[in-house]
Amino acid sequence: MQKIFILGAEVKVYMAKIEGYYPDIQRVITGYWSLDRALGDGVNTGAPMTIYEVFGFQAIGKTTFVTYLAGMMAEYYKKDLVFAPVEHVSRGYMSAILDSANFTGVATILGGWDMVKKFLAYKPSKDNEYVTDEMLIDCLLSASRDPSYAVAVLDSLSAIMAVSEMESSVADANMGRKGKLLSTLSRGLVHVSRFRQGNDSPYAAFLLSHKYAPMGGGAPTNTGSVTTGGEMKKNISKIRIGLRRVKDPLAFYEDSSGTPYDNHAYVLEGKVEKNNFGREGKTFFVVGLGGQGLHHGLTAMYECKKLKIASFGKSITLGNQKFGSIRSAVERAHAGDDEFFVPFIEALKDPSKVSKVKEENEDADQFIDEVE
Repeated sequence: MQKIFILGAEVKVYMAKIEGYYPDIQRVITGYWSLDRALGDGVNTGAPMTIYEVFGFQAIGKTTFVTYLAGMMAEYYKKDLVFAPVEHVSRGYMSAILDSANFTGVATILGGWDMVKKFLAYKPSKDNEYVTDEMLIDCLLSASRDPSYAVAVLDSLSAIMAVSEMESSVADANMGRKGKLLSTLSRGLVHVSRFRQGNDSPYAAFLLSHKYAPMGGGAPTNTGSVTTGGEMKKNISKIRIGLRRVKDPLAFYEDSSGTPYDNHAYVLEGKVEKNNFGREGKTFFVVGLGGQGLHHGLTAMYECKKLKIASFGKSITLGNQKFGSIRSAVERAHAGDDEFFVPFIEALKDPSKVSKVKEENEDADQFIDEVE
């Protein structure tokens, strides 16, 4: 690297030359302000087309987050996505999430014999009444090699069971069978990703797992959070994201009597624990809409709050303008009123130009009392 000065400003000029054809990592701009920056490399923003591990405790919104992001990526390339549901999946809920992501392609759900016949050349016999997890993973890898699919999702690593465990007594010794299966999957995804990149066919894979507390005092500090699926999966994932729910006035679920609200929202905080294409340790926030996927407008509103250019109190404030209560904003989101959130989205284009606002009392209990 050489340093030169132009009009008094220091400019870095890189002298190294790289030989050999290899395409750059492709990125998809999601439009979610902090997410695009957290997954960026300091110069480029957006979600890279690569192998992800997304983990967290159960029932926090991992599947919603990943399905939505997968739909956005596949739609960007006008291609399809493939979903391997080791755990149960709701077709209706998946459809709602993909609709909210404006996905117009085909979402192929593996797990049935029709997909085994479609994707597996060796055509296993139908002696068993079920499709084994080995077959499911083989189908996923086969579909991933097909350039008509841009994204693959496996949900989740925690539920995978080797056929030797499924068909034997719980008293039998089957140690290491699941580990071998997931290790093979991990290496297979690396080869698929390399093959697809070499053919200028961007590909992303999402592996969902669960975070847990290990026995015996924890794991070495340089391996990151302990998740299901083993160390090989952690090694080959180019990006690892940990998700957690955030307690916030925006996220309300039931009133003081315990009656659930039909229209609710929830806030997810993500931490990029590993990023091979940028700086790790960055955080982002997204807002999910109950019964749907992520919501661009509510997320922009929340991110304005985190940047202190908006406040949540008796009324949402952005600059010198009031936007009503939080509950009304969530109801507008459910009603599809996108225009309401435009000022927040516009403010994030250059937050430095928006005046800071004074923090109001944003206690969640006060908010619940207000909306009852």
